[in-house]
Amino acid sequence: GLKTIVNILNNVSRGVEKTVFQKLDEMDYELSEKIKENMFVFEDLLGLEALALRRVLEEITDNGVIAKALKIAKEEIKEKLFTCMSSNRKEMILEELDGLGPLKMTDAEKAQQTITGTVKKLEKEGRIIVQRGEDDVLI
Repeated sequence: GLKTIVNILNNVSRGVEKTVFQKLDEMDYELSEKIKENMFVFEDLLGLEALALRRVLEEITDNGVIAKALKIAKEEIKEKLFTCMSSNRKEMILEELDGLGPLKMTDAEKAQQTITGTVKKLEKEGRIIVQRGEDDVLI
């Protein structure tokens, strides 16, 4: 059902995901929106609380993965991630980013998927809470 589709789409490249949603929006917009609500994408990091984001960053020890993911990230996501790490690690990642040079889009997307995969893993283990939609508010 829905969970299977979400699981599949969470594990394909962003390009494939975009194509699927473009077609699905045309065929069944309501279903498309329902699937999107259940997915966790890189941009959803903005909705994570600082403590949860710190736990995610602690799990990812390879600064190269974070640098590659940030290469194509929006400025607000970069800022949020940088505020959730030590100034020392921030400097190391900024240096890594500066030294990256040209990068294949698929490599940057794969790095982003590594981060979102870590979020899903920590959520499944009960180590972080991911709010989904406005109705899913912590009290």
